[in-house]
Amino acid sequence: MEQPFNNYNMIKRLSTAIVAALFCVMLSAQEHIRFMGMSVDGNIREFAQQMKRSGFKCTTKNKKTGAWMFKGQFTGQECDVCVTFDKATSIVNSVMVYLPVETEKEAEMHIEKFDGMLAEKYPDASRSVKGLGRESHTEFGMPGGIISLWKSAASLGRYRVAITYFDRINNTKKREMEKNDL
Repeated sequence: MEQPFNNYNMIKRLSTAIVAALFCVMLSAQEHIRFMGMSVDGNIREFAQQMKRSGFKCTTKNKKTGAWMFKGQFTGQECDVCVTFDKATSIVNSVMVYLPVETEKEAEMHIEKFDGMLAEKYPDASRSVKGLGRESHTEFGMPGGIISLWKSAASLGRYRVAITYFDRINNTKKREMEKNDL
């Protein structure tokens, strides 16, 4: 009579092991969003080293706000980059690129160019336009995160084009930790 029970336990253990293995494969298959070939993941200090190797110079480090600022080149143009991270863990969760431009028309031309390039690079991404008119922005959603593209008024009648690389994996982990605290 014990034989069927042992077979049942063995099948149960095997099934559990298979489900656990599939879950691990599923988690490892998720890729973090990438900025200039760099995975938007890891400790801020490690990420800053990658930024430095890519030619960026750190200009501001603010642990209180969870943001470090960099200067460098993006698509051949001078830019400012803000890297945000979780203040408790120092894990990077987004990268924001700001390209200064002279006019709103120039900003719109950059937006149109980048929109087309992102659509080419990520053909399977969901593309949506959020907001209305001058306040609108375009989002490209993919499993690893979201890339948002918009223009905004800067100072003295100038504009800037902004591109945000939002890592879904790290932000989801952070949100789950926060929900556990509730």
